[in-house]
Amino acid sequence: MNRLLSILVLAVIISSVFSISAAYAAPDAPTNPRPDGSPSTTSITISWDAPVSGEVVTGYTIEGALEDPENPGTFGAFNTLVADTGIATTYEITGLTAGSFYDLRVTAFNLDGPGPSTYNFGAGTQFEAGHDFSDEYQDFSKGTYSGALPL
Repeated sequence: MNRLLSILVLAVIISSVFSISAAYAAPDAPTNPRPDGSPSTTSITISWDAPVSGEVVTGYTIEGALEDPENPGTFGAFNTLVADTGIATTYEITGLTAGSFYDLRVTAFNLDGPGPSTYNFGAGTQFEAGHDFSDEYQDFSKGTYSGALPL
């Protein structure tokens, strides 16, 4: 009887060793997010670096919060601007409004879900040609401003 019990215990141990599967998880956060190149009146190009460690990335999501032009430094809620960039780490966000400033973040994801987002970073679109800045202000105590919008 002891021999049969020993064989069963050994079989369970061997079975559990060979049936161990790899633990899967979402990827780490991308690093070094930044505006890239010159914006247009309707687009911003941004870049980031792939996570330095963690699980394989299958895509990236870009989220943005629009700044309230009447209250510089105050942003609305984050919305998805680009649901899936694929594995590209540079992306041109299009369809934006001229003279707008955004708080942006990038999140890597894979089949196990999204990982943590990058830190928030800012980027803005150009104003339309002929924009009159004469009635706007510059407040350098809060950072570098162009009109009412931080750069």
